[in-house]
Amino acid sequence: MEPGGKIADDALPDVAVLVSVAGAGAVLASVLVASGVGGALADPAHRGPVHPIGWGTPPG
Repeated sequence: MEPGGKIADDALPDVAVLVSVAGAGAVLASVLVASGVGGALADPAHRGPVHPIGWGTPPG
C-alpha cells in the first residue's frame, strides 16, 4: 500500500456523500426551476426581508 492510500481510502466515503448531496441539490434546483416553483419561492425574497421561518414579521 502506498503511504497516502489509507488516507484516501478513509476519505472516499465522505467524498462520495458530498458528491451525492451536491448532485441531489442540483437535480432539485433544476426541477424547481423547470416547474416554476423556484421563481415563486424566490419572489418574496426579492420584495424585501423574509422571516427565517417563513411567516410573521421579518426580524430587525
